[in-house]
Parts: sequence; structure tokens; C-alpha cells
Amino acid sequence: MVAGTSLDPSLTLHKLLIADQNLAPLRHHPDADEFEYLTEEFTLKHDLMFAQFKGVNNMTSYMYPDAALERVTWTNKLMALLFHIDDVYADNAESKGMKGGAVAPEILAKIERSAIAFETGWLPPNSGGLERGFQELRLEIQDQVEPEWMIRFSQIVRQHISYAINPQAYGWKPDGNVPFERYAWLREVISGMYLAIDLIEYHNDFVLLPHVIYHPTIRRLQQACSRIAAFANDLFSYEREVLQEGLRFNLLAVLQRTQNLSFPEAVQLSIEITNHETEEFFRLSNEIAIWDDTTNALIQRYVECMKYHVSATWHWQMNTIRYRSTTSPFMELIKPLIG
Repeated sequence: MVAGTSLDPSLTLHKLLIADQNLAPLRHHPDADEFEYLTEEFTLKHDLMFAQFKGVNNMTSYMYPDAALERVTWTNKLMALLFHIDDVYADNAESKGMKGGAVAPEILAKIERSAIAFETGWLPPNSGGLERGFQELRLEIQDQVEPEWMIRFSQIVRQHISYAINPQAYGWKPDGNVPFERYAWLREVISGMYLAIDLIEYHNDFVLLPHVIYHPTIRRLQQACSRIAAFANDLFSYEREVLQEGLRFNLLAVLQRTQNLSFPEAVQLSIEITNHETEEFFRLSNEIAIWDDTTNALIQRYVECMKYHVSATWHWQMNTIRYRSTTSPFMELIKPLIG
């Protein structure tokens, strides 16, 4: 553990507003065991198992707690592919170029083939299990959804995996010396939250019209939801990614670097930033009845499901082994999970 990160009782994640059970109540899918098993079978079939699989296979059950079993199973399989990319390629400092190195051409080619397979349903030459997994999911979903949603969602998936594997191409600097807004944008995209939010339409079998989904209020709600999840994750994952893996792609590390803050100061400021986004999200969630009755009802449901994501940000991360460590600077994450 580096200087300034010894256990301090004042460094508590419970200062996050999302820790308030009244604001972000626990929700969990009743069929989680079934679709988590099916996802494990899918991952094994394509030879994509990775060390932290068990720690992330339960995330979807918190994010989509009332989704239909078939659709939440599909979503969980997609999340497994994205976490595979994150853990096997993106979170590897050498492949990601976090420490100044170029991303290996073969990794970039694999990500490009995966994007093509998901966008088109066609399997490019030299494809492996990852590309086949994306192709399978594309073929499974393409006849269930509207073409305009599929195009939009495919573009978001491509953006997410491209940014995740090679953030330097989009403005990241390996030493973490980047302006806050640049980091925030990169983090929003790499978090995967924009694609998670787009999946709300899939789970509820509707497509929001462009003038609605791109309305400034809705865009700000999407951004706030993404930032809550991303910045809170930077707190939970600090010990794993910054201290253990030496990566600087983390809000606390960026604030320490750019504002010359101590670790406790960076924690406090990160919590304040996350809480500001939380306040904005819930304020704006009460200002969405601005269309006709039918559209307002769809938006009400859309925002309700984003609230599920906000709740999941706290409850999943508190209930996964992924961020538990005896050397965590946060007392909540030192305690072992029971059961």
C-alpha cells in the first residue's frame, strides 16, 4: 500500500448518497441463479472464462431486477463478453497502453472483428471465441428489436469496446494528467453505462424517438447516471486498479495528479463529485413530464429503470467479491462477504 492510503475510519464509502437505502433501495432479480448459470455455460462454450468471472456474473441481477428472463439472460451474456474484454485486455497495463506502450495490433484487430460481428452478424476471418460470442448475441436479438435501435446500440457497443481497449487514442494520458472533463467523458464511455441505459428500451420493448432520447434533459440524466456509476466504481476499485495494477485511469488518481491532493482529499472530492451527480439525477428525474401522455409514460419507466442502475451501483459493488481486499483503504471493503 502506498503512502497516504493506510486505513482511516473517516474514509468511508457510506458518505456516498447512494448508500442511503431510501434513495437507492436494494433490488435483485428473482431468477438470478438461472440466468447466471446460463451465462456461465455461454462463457465456457466460447472458451472465454476469466479469473474474476464469478465476481461480475451477478451484476445484471441488480441492474435489471424486473426484466423478463430471456432478455436479462441475453444481457448478462453480453456483460460477460464486455467484462472479458475489460479484464483480459483493457485492464492489462501493457495491452491498454496505460503506461505509455502501444496497444498490440492483434488485440485491436480482435476488438474490430468483435464490433463487426455484433454490428452485422457476420463472422470475419481469423475470429475466435470472443467474436463468435458477439455474433451469437447479434443473431439472437436482431429479429426481436427495431432496426433503428439495433443500429444505435451497435454503435454504442463499438464505441465502448474501442475506448476501453485504447483510451490513449481518445485523449487519455498514461500519467493521469488530463483535465477533469476529458477524464469524465472517457470514464462515462468506458464504464459501459451508456449501453446499459440503452438496454432499458430493449428490456421494456419500446424505442424512444430521437427528439426524446436526445433531449437535453434526458441526455443530462443519462450522463448523471453514467457518472454516478463510473465515479463510485473508481472509489470501490481504487485499491485493485491503482494500487495493485498500477493503472492511473481512476478519478482519485487523476485528482491526486492534477490537483496535487492527498489520498484522503481525493476521496473526499470524489465523493462530493459523485454526490453532486446524484443530486442532479434525482432533481432532473422530477422534471421529465414535458411530452404527450404516452411519451411521458415511457420516459417515466425509462427513468425508473435508470434508478435501478443507480441502486445497483451501490448494492452490487457491496455484494461482489471483486473489490473486497484486506488491504483496501475503505473499511467497508476489508470485511469478507458472508455466505
